[in-house]
Amino acid sequence: MLDFGGSLGTTYFQNKKFLDEFTDVSWSVVEQKHFVDVGKADFEDGRLKFFYDVKSCAESEKPNVLVVSGVLQYLEKPYEMLDELLGFGFEYVIFDRTNFSVNGKNKIKLQIVPPSIYNASYPCWFFDRAEFLTFFEKNSYQLIEEFDALDGKTGEYKFEGYIFRRKHD
Repeated sequence: MLDFGGSLGTTYFQNKKFLDEFTDVSWSVVEQKHFVDVGKADFEDGRLKFFYDVKSCAESEKPNVLVVSGVLQYLEKPYEMLDELLGFGFEYVIFDRTNFSVNGKNKIKLQIVPPSIYNASYPCWFFDRAEFLTFFEKNSYQLIEEFDALDGKTGEYKFEGYIFRRKHD
């Protein structure tokens, strides 16, 4: 598994009990440098590994599953990054905690972090669901599952998850 933007392995640790049932599963996180530095020093083990870029991870680990959870909406050019990621030929692509606009239009909003957490704000995409699904169809991926993310729905926005499988000729 390649967990793109997976912090210090949050999704891995949330699913570790389940993953421990399998002997041949490895989990690789691709993250920003400061996360990877800490991950390598404090969290990496035989199963959980950290990488600075997708190419290094793909060459080393040969992952067949891509996990993207709560990160795509924060990228400046999300569809360009998806093009790059899909170029690695993952068999499965899993999205969770991804923002969608209920009215079906791409939008960029400013997310303001509550001051009780820390002072910050981030530009954040809210995707057009139909455009998102069409992107994967055009890139030879079939939607095999969709679900409401735990973040739920707030007014005109909804958090969703999808699982895609690569189509074979």
